[in-house]
Amino acid sequence: MPSIYTNDNEHALGNIPAFLFANKIFIPENLSIAKVLKKGARKSKIIQYPGVKEGVYLWPKGKIIQDRRRENFCDKKIYVRAEPTTAEYYSGKLNFLDDFLIMIKKKYSVTVLVRDKAQFIHYSQARFLGIDVPEKPLSFEDIAVGCELFIGAGGSMTREMAIMGIPTISVYQEALLDVDKFLITEKLLAHEPELTFSIFETFIESTSRREINATLIEKGKVAYELFKNHLLKQSRQ
Repeated sequence: MPSIYTNDNEHALGNIPAFLFANKIFIPENLSIAKVLKKGARKSKIIQYPGVKEGVYLWPKGKIIQDRRRENFCDKKIYVRAEPTTAEYYSGKLNFLDDFLIMIKKKYSVTVLVRDKAQFIHYSQARFLGIDVPEKPLSFEDIAVGCELFIGAGGSMTREMAIMGIPTISVYQEALLDVDKFLITEKLLAHEPELTFSIFETFIESTSRREINATLIEKGKVAYELFKNHLLKQSRQ
């Protein structure tokens, strides 16, 4: 049976068997082909798509969200995505943002987006009083429209916010992916693993009047069509 494999994480252990058995391998244009070949992929199998993975599924929402942000930019919040404690790829520090969060909550409206019950219990402690900690997931649209600045300790959601044109800081504690380095080069993402209040405030000031960059949303639509057409072609074989 024909199979397609796609991943933007060059460090994922699952790449090795998948590269061997997939008929086609889709990778983002900014992921080094050399790294993929090193994990056992054949060059003839590789198809590079424009932009980043997150654009493939976010492009239908992208323009709507960006327009809503332009129309209503008041009462914005700081959203913080906690670290992926249970992920196979993560072995970084835990709860490393605690002191920073206690500091910024004195001046800003802060929402911490937790990943599990343990994180919810942790950020519900009295010392975090004043920080909003939703027990249930919020909608992506509500977060994206109402976000002044996003701080992400993980991967995908950080990139999702960055390609929407939302000022975004990654505090990821592990090695960055090629796709993250690309977003940094494009000035859509900053990486500050040792984030301080001073760096945070300087970043807010420098991005407060920044024009929204829709390039990766537009590339996402092109990538979506590439995936769709290839899948339709495979289904007819």
